[in-house]
Amino acid sequence: MNVTINDISETRKEVVVTVDGEEVAKEEARILKEMKKQARIPGFRPGKAPDNLMRQRYGKQLKDELKNTVMRNAYNRVLEEEGLQVYSVVEFPEIDEPVSGQEQSLDLTVDVTPDFELPAYKGLTTSSPPTEVEDEEIEQTIDRIRRQRAEFVKVERAAEEGDYVKVSYVGKHGDDLLADLVADNPRLRAWGTVNDGWEEAGTEEARQFGVPAIIDALVGMQAGDRKTVAQVIPDDFSVESLRGQTVSYDLEVGEVRERKLPELDEEFLKSVRAESLEDFKAQIMDELESQKKREADETRRQQILDHLAGIVEFPLPQSAVEGETQNALSRIVNQNL
Repeated sequence: MNVTINDISETRKEVVVTVDGEEVAKEEARILKEMKKQARIPGFRPGKAPDNLMRQRYGKQLKDELKNTVMRNAYNRVLEEEGLQVYSVVEFPEIDEPVSGQEQSLDLTVDVTPDFELPAYKGLTTSSPPTEVEDEEIEQTIDRIRRQRAEFVKVERAAEEGDYVKVSYVGKHGDDLLADLVADNPRLRAWGTVNDGWEEAGTEEARQFGVPAIIDALVGMQAGDRKTVAQVIPDDFSVESLRGQTVSYDLEVGEVRERKLPELDEEFLKSVRAESLEDFKAQIMDELESQKKREADETRRQQILDHLAGIVEFPLPQSAVEGETQNALSRIVNQNL
């Protein structure tokens, strides 16, 4: 098997693999021998059927297997080629059915990993955030876990910050329904019309995902209340024509529910697999310390990579650039769905 490499660019190569007729014949004989072991032909024991009868009965299967084998061996030979670090196979066209005893040629186009000299990096100074865990962080984590396990109890009063409120509303821009204006972007559905949706009243987290004017207006409203509020559309809104525009929302509250945090009692501690409150806090400290150490390691690693990227230059494989461009486009599309 002979390999010839022709440069298309610094990182793209045309590779011609030539398989001599003798090797093709040997592969056919090997495949035929293996097929004989499995063949069941009346009048012949397994492995004893004549070659001509095997070719007559299993000719198509034999040719397909020989073709796949020749292509696979050629590809493996390219990967083993000294000095050729294959990044990706750009083109590997189908070949004609090989014929036993005849030379076979295969043309591949590959992108290769570029060679470059790694500069000195030992002794680089890096910085990272502290890994010590403060008592306040432990308490915040406990509060977050309790909030995740909270129950929501219906109350007959005006909503307070942090309560969950069932609300229906219709957004309009002049005489146009916002639901129609944002219909092409499902992620903006909350900016249109909502029936019996649940929102957390008055919290910063809720403002990030919902309509801020509605989130703020819910504080002080109770079941049956109606209100009209105005919202200025942010400058980074996905629908460009609405950026900076003032829209209105007619909303009606259907129900208010209060978040009831679980007590830090024996039942709660058992649910988080802790022997005591001190044991629970110790578990949280260990988890936070491990997380901070991982983040610190990643920060240092990124600083080293940024330093090296700033002083090393080499051509990128075309398929790598195309792949990253496609990934970036996909992320943009997914963010706007």
